Amino acid sequence: MTDEAPADQRPDAVATKAAKKTQALLREARSLLGRVEKVATATGAIDDPTSHQLAAEAREAVERLTDHLVRLERQHHRRAYQATPPRQHRQR
Repeated sequence: MTDEAPADQRPDAVATKAAKKTQALLREARSLLGRVEKVATATGAIDDPTSHQLAAEAREAVERLTDHLVRLERQHHRRAYQATPPRQHRQR
């Protein structure tokens, strides 16, 4: 019997899983940002201030989400790096 935690409960494994999930969300958010920017640009072709405002709000919300996910991803990577023993760190 070993003193190691089960594979899926190790801090580095948990941090790695969280980082991967965050990476997937970040890819989706970046894709969504591209689509919402197209919509925001297209609303310029119509004369409706409400549409312009809503499109701008949607763009800002997706930008905030994307920025948040970037910070979260970096945080997860930092935690995964710190949770691994020094001998497993890659040399840069």
